[in-house]
Amino acid sequence: MENLNNQFYVYSVDTAAFYHVGAEQTIHAEELRTYNLRKKVSELIKNEAVIKESKKEIKGEVKLINDNKTFVRVMNKKKLKRIVLIRKGIKFLTKRIDKIKAQLKDALGESEGMRTLRSSSLLDKQRSGLFDSVLSRTLGIKAKSTTTDIIIVQSYYEKVLEDLIKQGFVNEDGEQYVFYSASAGQIRQKKNIFLKKSVWDEHQKSLMCGLTVDDINAKGGMNINKFLAYLALSNSATSEWKDFNIDHCIVVDDMETNVSAIFDVIDTENFTIDHDKRKGVDIEHTDGSGLILPSLSDKAFMVRLPFVKGLLIPTPFDKFAKEVAGNTKVTDIYGKEWDIIEDNVQIIFTKSQFKLWKFYIDTENKENSWNNYKQAFKDNKCQAGKLNEEESKDNFSEAVTTYQVLQTLYNMKKSDLEGIAEETNKFIKAIGREKEAMLNLMGADNANTRKNAMQEAISIYPELLSDKHVKQTIKATKASFVKRAKSGKLKVQGKYTFVSPDTYAFCEWLFQGNKNPEGLLNDGEVYCTLFEEGRLCLERSPHLFLEHALRDNVIDDKKKEWFVSNAIYTSCLDAVSRTLQFDNDGDSLLVISCPKFIKIAEEHMEGINPLYYEMKKAEAEQIKPDSIYTSLKAAYKANIGTISNKITKIFNSSDKKDINVDTVRLLCCLNNFEIDYAKTLFKPTIPTKALKKQLNAPDKLKAPYFFQYAKKKTENQVEKINDSVVNQLEHVIKDTNVFFKKVVGEVDYKLLMNDCERRTNNKIIDLYTKLDRSKKWLMLEQKKADIKSYNKLWIYEHIREDLLKINNDPYLVADVLVKHLFHTKNSAHKTTLWESFGGEILNSLYKNLNKSKVCVDCDKKFIPTTKRQDRCSECKKKHDAKLARERQRKSRAKKAKEKVSR
Repeated sequence: MENLNNQFYVYSVDTAAFYHVGAEQTIHAEELRTYNLRKKVSELIKNEAVIKESKKEIKGEVKLINDNKTFVRVMNKKKLKRIVLIRKGIKFLTKRIDKIKAQLKDALGESEGMRTLRSSSLLDKQRSGLFDSVLSRTLGIKAKSTTTDIIIVQSYYEKVLEDLIKQGFVNEDGEQYVFYSASAGQIRQKKNIFLKKSVWDEHQKSLMCGLTVDDINAKGGMNINKFLAYLALSNSATSEWKDFNIDHCIVVDDMETNVSAIFDVIDTENFTIDHDKRKGVDIEHTDGSGLILPSLSDKAFMVRLPFVKGLLIPTPFDKFAKEVAGNTKVTDIYGKEWDIIEDNVQIIFTKSQFKLWKFYIDTENKENSWNNYKQAFKDNKCQAGKLNEEESKDNFSEAVTTYQVLQTLYNMKKSDLEGIAEETNKFIKAIGREKEAMLNLMGADNANTRKNAMQEAISIYPELLSDKHVKQTIKATKASFVKRAKSGKLKVQGKYTFVSPDTYAFCEWLFQGNKNPEGLLNDGEVYCTLFEEGRLCLERSPHLFLEHALRDNVIDDKKKEWFVSNAIYTSCLDAVSRTLQFDNDGDSLLVISCPKFIKIAEEHMEGINPLYYEMKKAEAEQIKPDSIYTSLKAAYKANIGTISNKITKIFNSSDKKDINVDTVRLLCCLNNFEIDYAKTLFKPTIPTKALKKQLNAPDKLKAPYFFQYAKKKTENQVEKINDSVVNQLEHVIKDTNVFFKKVVGEVDYKLLMNDCERRTNNKIIDLYTKLDRSKKWLMLEQKKADIKSYNKLWIYEHIREDLLKINNDPYLVADVLVKHLFHTKNSAHKTTLWESFGGEILNSLYKNLNKSKVCVDCDKKFIPTTKRQDRCSECKKKHDAKLARERQRKSRAKKAKEKVSR
């Protein structure tokens, strides 16, 4: 699969871009002025001062920003009074802003008429990069281009969003836009996608595979936010599945069985917990997954079609049908029988993957329903997309833990934590000293299959590790790595891989009609060829409760025959999906084989059961602008992070006696209701004040100390350090200085040039220097505009375009800059060069390495100027000088000998 490197650009604006001329814009301008004034006033106090006043003097306890040290000193009374006055000014301005906001809300409430997107709002800093997708390919948007067919709108004032959704909007050229969609992730960020109405009218049938909203409403409608999420599938970053053939696909029912296990059952009305209760639960094992023949793909990957999503797992189901079941016929979800051999079925989707299956039911001939979808797919030139294709076995990188995984091992001893962190500390120490460690840190080893130009260049030409810029990058990346390690991201013997059901059991269920299949895996067993046989620990994010699933990895020839992919296969007799709360639509698990970690997890999981509670189902309704706005407005109220942070505070309590696991159980349940709120619009009511007080007790605490690293909190936003497991990493992780040893040769910059004889061009160099210096201001403006979609790629595209105006040959420009930055200036700052012209540099390097030789003296790669040259230019000069000295020595010796003989 091709890498998802192609990006295009859209404008991402907020609701302020649509204010009407008059009161709205006037009040908004005043709001911005007051915000800016408050910021300037706040800058007058760079240090945070805690002021104490007595009869004799005022003392100030000053905490320095970006400094772990604090100090207390007696300040001049006049100076401290100035600080007090400034703080009063800030407080006054904050109240002023609140009043202005209230005035603006009143003005927005009184406004009428369709809103206009001001062209002045479409600034360079508002550009946001999106990856290539079914949506962009359907609309014909070219890579690296900026389109106005799509506008992303972030909601700050709901009244404006209501107007936009219900009425649409126009740009200053009179082109109308309509609301398109918002994915679950976009809903959490209050972002919404709008399309030009003309574009939507042209491509609606392709994006919705022949359906219209009226068709859906005529059949009872559906849950609004689910509909928006399914429509937004077209905006997922995908590669085009060019040889996809819808005629080789069918859709069948999901495999569901009743699995008996011991649960802790939560009553979501009374919020009581019934511990250690054996219960049979219905588990849809294939939830989100389907099968694909290995002849089509021997790797598992995620798929996107109109209203179809999930994981496809390579499985020789044709072989099973012929050799095991002796039956090649199956029935699809609409009752039609298919012969997988005669009908050449190569992909079997499941009903859980086909989200809008019921809206394609043919009321006159139900068995023809799937054919109707296929015909609509072809008639409307719909597209299939692939994403997240699994890596080959050798390219799976070692994984890292998360703070959520570590904090639930709350009784871990410091010595055990040091053992788990040992590999991380060894890696930190090796940076600068070992080539392989630096290649891994830079993402330039085989584990990274999506390298950028610089990473690819380093991987094929490791001498670049000795470059000044790369060394600086290594130091910065190492510092970031240490911070991540202190936040709980520890290197561990483990890998991330897809989770899959027992596909052999699915074939038994599908072709043999066995409604209680056994499959190839027993309860408590898994299969994954990425690991040797033995005990494994399965983890999934988010990890809130104690969710360490310990299972036995069982490998044998029969399983190897039927389980083709590198996924981890789970048993249909096991309730592991309840423990880890996963489905099989592309969820990845962190699979850990580290014996030290597994031993500690086993100890903590003793007596711990998976949780069980009944969730609410999302209700169907008519899809109309009013209901879309109402559903989005309600979904914005969901706050997942608040509850998960409560759990984090509990597990990081200063006293382990304060860790109430039952409280965590209830909060975990509430968090899952919060996650589903965007769809169900239901939150359970806490029945008693005492329970509310218990569940809200963590709100009194600040975030744990390590959130300085995990969430970039400041020192005054976190609790003081204590002995919780993750907090202990502050001292367990050893931050050593980077000392670069000579592990590779020096860089020959000529290898990076297409033409190493290229002359200097001062116009190019001068403009590059100017643009490189100004980029930080562009980045700052873009970051201010929308920190979530902060995207540097466009800025480098802008720099590239400006430089190519001087000379339209990108290889010439790249050569001039390489020679200047690597040779003339020997710069430590080359990010702009690599981001703007990395492709040209990489191509030149590949070309030259094919022509290059290795110097016999220094092992450095170089481009020979003659066939017989076996030394680089520097070593050749030294060697020629040595030969010259030798000749002179011999000449002098010969003359001396002749003189003696006379």
